[in-house]
Amino acid sequence: MVVPKLSKEIFSGLVDFMGNGLSEQWINIDPNLCNGNYWIVGIADPKLFFRGK
Repeated sequence: MVVPKLSKEIFSGLVDFMGNGLSEQWINIDPNLCNGNYWIVGIADPKLFFRGK
């Protein structure tokens, strides 16, 4: 599946990469947080209330 470069969609079961040039993307981070690489993980529907087709 090819996702357009400016897309902001999220697809179930796939990895979503969004460039830093898209608007409305930020996270407030504690200024005392150590330098390093971090992953942001979002979990939706962990109890499987919704099913895809």
